[in-house]
Amino acid sequence: ISAHLVQHVLSDSSGVSGSSCACLCTDLNPAAALCTAVTCCQLMPVASDLAGCLRSGCADLVLANPPYVPTPDDEVGTPGIAAAWAGGLEGRRVIDRLLTEAERLLRPTPQLSAFYLLMLRENRPEEVALEMRCRGFKSMLVVERHCAGENLSVWRFERGGVEESEFRVF
Repeated sequence: ISAHLVQHVLSDSSGVSGSSCACLCTDLNPAAALCTAVTCCQLMPVASDLAGCLRSGCADLVLANPPYVPTPDDEVGTPGIAAAWAGGLEGRRVIDRLLTEAERLLRPTPQLSAFYLLMLRENRPEEVALEMRCRGFKSMLVVERHCAGENLSVWRFERGGVEESEFRVF
């Protein structure tokens, strides 16, 4: 996903030059980080659990495709391929940690920072949006899709004044 974003989203066609951006990505699996480095030379992959290795306030944009599949909690973060999807109870164990990390990583300037998060319906995205609202973030549902038996959604969160009209009512 990271390679796709650099190659297509941060291209000259979007008005943003990918070469002028420092693009870091993290993955718990060192083999996945290496694969990303081979796939896209514009990315700087780091084998790390979430973003603990990055300094606070260093990001303008955080994109996350965390392990979101509901599994037993003891499968979260285990060695092997299951770590790619094992999200624990309701698929929220990694997502809940990620909310704190994204808040820490984003620059404090509301106009220049955003957090995009991919979630499954079982992750209770509306509850995640409420949690981010309590942290001072506006939220917006960007897209919903049913794909391969999963009901997926991408949400955008950004710092700033939170107004009722900016939230989708469920």
